[in-house]
Amino acid sequence: MENLIEPVVVRLRPKAEDGSRSSELGALEADPPNNGDNSEKAPNVEPKGGRAVQAVLVPVKRQDHLGLISTTALIINKIIGTGIYVSPQVVLSATGSKGVSLMIWIAGGVMTWAGLYIYLEYGMRWPVTGGELYYVDNVFSKPHRFFTYIFASMFILINGVQGNALQFGKEVIIASSPSSATINKNLEKLFAVLIITFVCQLQAYSRVIYVRISNTLAVLKVFSLFFIAVCGLAALANSRAKASDEIPTPYGREDLSNAFSSASNDPYQYGLALLSVMRAFLGYENANFVLTEVRAGPQGDERQTFRRAVKTSVLTTCFLYIMVNVAFFAVCTNDEIINAPDTLSFFLQKVFGISKQATIGSAVMIAFSAAGSVIALTFANVRVKQEIARMGLVPVPEYWSKTSHRRTPAHALFLHWIFSVICIAITPLSNPAGFLIMSTLYSYLHTYIGILLGVGLLFAPWIKSFQVKGEKWKPQSSMLGWWLLAPLAVIYVLSNAFVLILSWFPANLQSVTRTTQQTLPYYTGPVAGLGIIAFGIMWWTWDTYILPFLGYRFQVKESEEWSDRWQMDILCLNFHRTLDDGSLSKRVVNFCSPIVRWLWKYVSREPAA
Repeated sequence: MENLIEPVVVRLRPKAEDGSRSSELGALEADPPNNGDNSEKAPNVEPKGGRAVQAVLVPVKRQDHLGLISTTALIINKIIGTGIYVSPQVVLSATGSKGVSLMIWIAGGVMTWAGLYIYLEYGMRWPVTGGELYYVDNVFSKPHRFFTYIFASMFILINGVQGNALQFGKEVIIASSPSSATINKNLEKLFAVLIITFVCQLQAYSRVIYVRISNTLAVLKVFSLFFIAVCGLAALANSRAKASDEIPTPYGREDLSNAFSSASNDPYQYGLALLSVMRAFLGYENANFVLTEVRAGPQGDERQTFRRAVKTSVLTTCFLYIMVNVAFFAVCTNDEIINAPDTLSFFLQKVFGISKQATIGSAVMIAFSAAGSVIALTFANVRVKQEIARMGLVPVPEYWSKTSHRRTPAHALFLHWIFSVICIAITPLSNPAGFLIMSTLYSYLHTYIGILLGVGLLFAPWIKSFQVKGEKWKPQSSMLGWWLLAPLAVIYVLSNAFVLILSWFPANLQSVTRTTQQTLPYYTGPVAGLGIIAFGIMWWTWDTYILPFLGYRFQVKESEEWSDRWQMDILCLNFHRTLDDGSLSKRVVNFCSPIVRWLWKYVSREPAA
């Protein structure tokens, strides 16, 4: 693991006032200053001795930048995963009332808008690739890169795709098996690995094709939810498909006649319901991770595409989520939603009649939704991993940070694939609560980052890194400025703190997973999250204190150069490693090198005739 000394950056072209560059290399610019002065340059220091290796980062062509539709699709694909098909059942089980459930979904939408403005503000202040990585690195700069290492450990070890990948595998098996068939857990993991492998290989091959598939899946997701909403509106008019095997239970307005009856009196159950809703809305920050690949707007409003895409996607999702819940509640009774093995499948059977086609249709819709989320997560997460390597925070950073010959982050994709497969493999699907814990672990860890960023924004007027060329920071995400942003930041911090606190309260996972089998302890997820944070702290301690003590030094030098091969400016990363003369590490290396060379000569010698 690399000990990072501040990178030495050689800039061959000055920045404009907004931090952008005149060349396409602006898509790679991601070293925002810690003192608020965008024009400061690090000293041009040439390291002596040691070993230097180079990695090349090639920017995305301007004509290939994400437009409004592609950016909106990237966000929608991450928000609309499998949560909207699962959470209505969890929320209704907790509250016992359809009316209260709808109110909680509306409250979740309000909290989502609060988070949206937080990330809008950070994205407009630092329009870089890497998003939260650089927000944390700049705002919380002391101790030096302490929080950056914690974030890097969370993002590399647990990337959040395992839940949707496993759900994809499950739905593929359901769609292709008889109704009474038992799901093979190993086969489910195999399909999960296959979808991750396909997505990584596709992005490594062609970014353009990848983005087009992402756009297509986003349209399918929106159409699927719109179709469900239309079925719900038809149910309110007591319309349904004529079938001989209709389910003879209340339908339409009759289902909503006592919407607020039988509501729970347990505040803890309402907390669980709100937690489930908040997780279903996660994903609005996805474009922040790839902002330098988002098409710039007109002069003076460069973040126009980003701002419009975020607001459009969240508004669309909030509307569709509410309408889907109304549809489920209009078609199905409380007991049917709570006890159905698959809410969507039962919904379709009640609208169109009992048939295997309803089960297949439900499985296909959820599988496409899960695949779209895997695609959106992978597209953004890989860019963050590449930036983590660019900082030198991982072993062999020159390998993980470089761009492939196909102009894609293929090496970072390989890193992403490795830990995705590990997360899938270790998920204990044999335990009823295993999938629930692993699928929500990333969102649980992300609440720590949410609290940090929310608190940072509350103190932004007094934090030097928010200043631009010495001028006091002013909110840019809304004309109402600080008067809107401050209360939204408070709501965002409190909602994330609520998630953390509630996660430590004793929970009956047997009730949540609707099983009588023995489940993992309720604290498994929070303890695992703290373990990952502890790993990040140990990682930071090793790189910051132990390696320098052993005489190891590491430096990154970045320079912009014209490339005849790519016909554009590229970013060259020079990673330089040295061992101090007289250090313990140097003496060990000097002692072992002759032995290693002799052994290599001995092993590779020509065999005797």
